Amino acid sequence: MKNFNMKRCQKFFRIETSTVFLALLVAGCAHEPRHESGAAAIRQSVPPVFLTGPAAVLLTNANGFTARLALTSSCGQMRPMSGRLFVSGSKLYFEPDPASSKQARANQFSFVWDAAANNGFILSEALQGYAPISSAIWYTNVATQGAPLTTGRLAGYRVEQSTAVVDASNGQQSKFAVSTARELGGLAVGIDSLETSVPYTITLSKIGLGRSPESLFLPPDGFTKYANEDIMLNELVSRQQGSRRGEDDGNYRGGPMGNGGSNHHPGRYGSESEP
Repeated sequence: MKNFNMKRCQKFFRIETSTVFLALLVAGCAHEPRHESGAAAIRQSVPPVFLTGPAAVLLTNANGFTARLALTSSCGQMRPMSGRLFVSGSKLYFEPDPASSKQARANQFSFVWDAAANNGFILSEALQGYAPISSAIWYTNVATQGAPLTTGRLAGYRVEQSTAVVDASNGQQSKFAVSTARELGGLAVGIDSLETSVPYTITLSKIGLGRSPESLFLPPDGFTKYANEDIMLNELVSRQQGSRRGEDDGNYRGGPMGNGGSNHHPGRYGSESEP
């Protein structure tokens, strides 16, 4: 893929994902985020847009890399997010930074997505389980507009900026301002949406080139497979409600599932490691 990007700016972009993901954004950017509970609150952790949306095509232009990823947005309907991103060919694995509270950590998920196959799965450490996910919309062709311009540094790298347009299978196009680093083989270290719905900015840092082990993009050994995302999320809510009832009855033994915390792990690479 060619080098991308124009001037980094905070504009807007329409997320084109499956109905499950669109449900998070129906309120639009003009409203404050609603405070949900139960399954509705947990669903706010469904696959982030940079995995299942058109930005994934821009992140898979390199043979492979690891990086710190930060997602920010001026829209209240999209929460800021940060964590570790591992990319190998068309496959991406994202592990968010651990939340500060035990309850929030129990509601966290990591994600695997194959941009070429247009599917992946969501992983719950609290449940020691995973569920398949997919999208009805494919993102394929990427075109650049104008010649890249060298405009300074981003995340410690000298970058070239241009505009990239990603085509979707439903005929829609998504436009981005992309900052690429020539010293990283044209890897996009900064991506800004340029459309008119939900604004977001992606920034990569602490980048290391090279492929990750193939096993990282497979379900972990011993994890239970759930038929779909909804069943897994409902199971998580059910177990948490059971834990709370046990705590109220004086039988709570600790841990996010009420089992002494044995089902919770700090992540497949450990909470202290860096890419």
